[in-house]
Amino acid sequence: MRTLNSYLEAKLFEDKIGDYLASICLNDEKILKEYTISERIRADFYLPNGCKNMKWLPQTAVEVKKGINFSSISRIFQIYHVLFKEQKISQLIIIHNSPINNDSLRNYLKTLDSEFIKIYNVNELIQKDEFTNNDKEIKEIPSEIDIIDKAKDAYNNMRYTFFLGAGLSMDAQLPSWSALLESLLKSENKKPFEYINNANSESISYAMGYSSIVTGRYALDGYLRDDKKNEDENYQDFIERIRKVLYKKKNYKSALITSVAKAVKRKKPAQIITYNYDDLLDELLNKKDFYSVSDNIIPRTKEVPIYHVHGMISRDNSRPSNSVLSEKDYHHLYSNPHNWANVVQLNALYTSICFFIGFSMTDPNQRRLLELARAKDKHSDEIDKLPHFVFLKKAPLKGEASEEVNKEHWREIEYMMSDFGLNVIWYNDFSDLPKIIDYISGYTKNKPQI
Repeated sequence: MRTLNSYLEAKLFEDKIGDYLASICLNDEKILKEYTISERIRADFYLPNGCKNMKWLPQTAVEVKKGINFSSISRIFQIYHVLFKEQKISQLIIIHNSPINNDSLRNYLKTLDSEFIKIYNVNELIQKDEFTNNDKEIKEIPSEIDIIDKAKDAYNNMRYTFFLGAGLSMDAQLPSWSALLESLLKSENKKPFEYINNANSESISYAMGYSSIVTGRYALDGYLRDDKKNEDENYQDFIERIRKVLYKKKNYKSALITSVAKAVKRKKPAQIITYNYDDLLDELLNKKDFYSVSDNIIPRTKEVPIYHVHGMISRDNSRPSNSVLSEKDYHHLYSNPHNWANVVQLNALYTSICFFIGFSMTDPNQRRLLELARAKDKHSDEIDKLPHFVFLKKAPLKGEASEEVNKEHWREIEYMMSDFGLNVIWYNDFSDLPKIIDYISGYTKNKPQI
């Protein structure tokens, strides 16, 4: 029923409406919250005795919407009209907090049965005399809760963890996963396969369904099948090839990595968890305060760990290197719930506020861990207590999607992310992300206007 700007905003807005309903209803007029009308329909509020001050009939259902559009209103109307015909409700009230600027939507609302459905903008409603009872003062509801300020408060006051994805490395102009895999497939000294060249390396990824882990297995198998060397030597050839592809330049600059480094120096996190092979962030941080981990040997120390849960390829080869790249590696990692990489991620999700930076949030293994942690969260059903934050870029739908369609699409993503315990912080351009992180960490005082 709720496709809202965010679950957090919806919950607070709904609570405010509950307070307002209490102020306008008489003492003998009950207000039932989250009331189940039928097996699959639960109204935000249900007024069994109606509301005389508003001339609302007994058996009135109230739906609270932060924003409304054609699809949401038509869906609600169809669902509740069935209940109306079954005489389970007599009236539907929709209270929202957004202007209706769309002519098509405005015309559609005029076609609805006004005896059955009434739609109110709350800021217009509270200005009417009938919305007050016994001279109680009603204040205007704020239009939205600022998730960036909520994240800033969490950073300042809570134990936190940074989860870092491929977007962080790409900001330093390191290759993307697809570019890395294509480079690993290209034949060099007859490895991994003589028949793969610049022209057909991309076709291999296509043949593997553009699955990075299946393509990774295809490439790794080519290195391991060299009968002239043992398996360990062949694996080291594979690692060296990754190192060569990753580090083509001497110097790497990234505003995003710099912002993350400033944030963790300003206030130390419980840990940093990265899905990236590179050690650019590790090198930026003070080695006395941080240490890198890419296997199950985790020393007891006061230093902050940087967990490379998919392996690490050090630039200068000064530390042991390893990678989780192929399908077989992923199966080994995620089939064992007690694997060190799974344990440290779940522990971070259970015991700290987590910030996900540089992710598309489409990795099935990552989503599985998030869902597992959410199921164990004692506040899993309390939408105003979503513990974690994810930074996502607003990508419009392809084609001629209208602004309203794109907004609805982004709200559905927020709805999905809330199932994982994630508040979404949107940004429009990748260059905005370092500015947001600098503000959240207190490095800058000027809040970016996104």
